[in-house]
Amino acid sequence: MVTQWSDYLDRRWDPYAKAKYDILLGWLGDISGKSAFIIGVGSGEFAAYLAQRGAIVKATDVNEEILKLARETAEFF
Repeated sequence: MVTQWSDYLDRRWDPYAKAKYDILLGWLGDISGKSAFIIGVGSGEFAAYLAQRGAIVKATDVNEEILKLARETAEFF
């Protein structure tokens, strides 16, 4: 498991983080079947939220450890 994983686990109950994603996803509306390409995926939370709502998500990052973290986040969701 990637060491940064605990960062997501610590923040998943953070009301600020939840509000941020709720606002962004509200602005996007219905994204089912639409494509999203994320450059600099970070922990993968936003990518996972998009996929949860039916988007077809592709994501990348220059850091292989971060990509591993994003994959772990996707599995968690």
